[in-house]
Amino acid sequence: MENVIVKSLGGSNESKGKVTLLNLPTGYGKTRVSIILGKAVSDNYVDTFSKVIHMVPSRGLVEGILRHAETIGVKSPVQYLFINPAPSTLRYTKPFTVMNTDLYLFNFVRIHVTRLRYGLSKKLRSIMNSALNFIDEYNFFSISELCCKDRDEYVEAIRLITTSLFFMVGYTIFSSIAGLVLSTSSPILTPELLRSTLGIEADRVIEVNYDLSSKIGVSVNGSRVLVLNTLKRVIEAYEYLCSLISCRNAALIHSRFRIKERRLVNERVRSIDVRGRGIVISSPDIEVGIDFDADVLVSDAAPITSLIQRSGRLLRRVDDSVREGEFIIVFNEELLDEGHGTYAGVYPANITLRSIDAINKVVSSDVLIDWKLMFTGRVGNRISYTSLITPAIPQSYIKYLVDRNYLNVLMKLSSTQIASLEELGKVEEFLMNFMNYYPLIPLFIPNEDLDYGDLKAIIDIYYDDLPNYLLPIELSLRTLNLLNDVLISKDGNKA
Repeated sequence: MENVIVKSLGGSNESKGKVTLLNLPTGYGKTRVSIILGKAVSDNYVDTFSKVIHMVPSRGLVEGILRHAETIGVKSPVQYLFINPAPSTLRYTKPFTVMNTDLYLFNFVRIHVTRLRYGLSKKLRSIMNSALNFIDEYNFFSISELCCKDRDEYVEAIRLITTSLFFMVGYTIFSSIAGLVLSTSSPILTPELLRSTLGIEADRVIEVNYDLSSKIGVSVNGSRVLVLNTLKRVIEAYEYLCSLISCRNAALIHSRFRIKERRLVNERVRSIDVRGRGIVISSPDIEVGIDFDADVLVSDAAPITSLIQRSGRLLRRVDDSVREGEFIIVFNEELLDEGHGTYAGVYPANITLRSIDAINKVVSSDVLIDWKLMFTGRVGNRISYTSLITPAIPQSYIKYLVDRNYLNVLMKLSSTQIASLEELGKVEEFLMNFMNYYPLIPLFIPNEDLDYGDLKAIIDIYYDDLPNYLLPIELSLRTLNLLNDVLISKDGNKA
């Protein structure tokens, strides 16, 4: 795979665009592609770009990708969680940099609009335009079917906003990785839909599928993942599980852990993954960036895009072994709230129902759903998960999933400078709409002497959503007083 990547990029002259969308679901090695490209830069294998900048939604992903890069052997990889963007601290010139969304947007977009430290803004923009920029772990599913009626029109739109990497990734997946997955890991997954009409309630799936008894210390063989839609159900299931087996063989994943707790959770998940024995119970957080290889995946019903993300934790490793996995989707009619139009109080009911119906029609016709095959259509008696997307997503939702105007904005981001706050807002809306969840975004104020106008320019950008932002405390007393004055002038209340 590495040879294919290096060969594809080494002699390429198609590098007009700079923003690369990886239009693949989880589990296809997008992150590894990015890291290998960073390694290729650090080893002087490519000359079409000078560095790789990888952007993901959350800080937890940043930490995991950095560890992955160090394991593969990237020279001096850099992560950014928080930043003081003084010129002396800029490390974006390193071969591989990974950061979360808020820092990427601030350093490469916001700072230009506010025109603070114009010399730094110009330098940051130059760094962005000379790098291969990855926007990763977003729900861009089957854009070709949702964006443009004309396939050629869609391909042209993508070509304009991407480098040759998009073509290279597409080529690699279709000609190399797909064949490797099909030939080595037997990724034929038969979804078994357990419905409440069959007398199996969602809360009893643990007993049904894991064959647990009430006896303490029951044996657990293989690694399994249970994904539940709400935090309450996740915690209840975990506590119940720990009453049956040793908690050493179980791990709990959700978004409410503090940083120290999250590290302990990650260690527990890695331990289960390495031993290949245990159960991970998770909220939908597992859809984004959790590197875990399960033999059995049990999931609450959810929209097809979420199910595809969750399927990436099943048979994740591609090696020489022949393995079979089981993907069990649990649908409980009691969780339907037609009055509010939701399923389990989380997902749109109509899309969830359409997703389950689409899967049911395939299963009832004795066709197997292949959650690893991204070709549209059928291969033998297998049908790709991509064929489920169009019937599962109503036409009325298409405009919310992919908007042609957003593509135009992204093209502008890749080729020219953002000229107004209105354009900036469109870019941010484009990115944020496709995130699996919203991180807490830090409000950044440079640790330097600013005048009232400069500070007001920053607050004006963030102000409407100020309660959702985290304000760093490393500010001088003068800056704090100035910030207080700016906020008072906006709403008359003391900050």
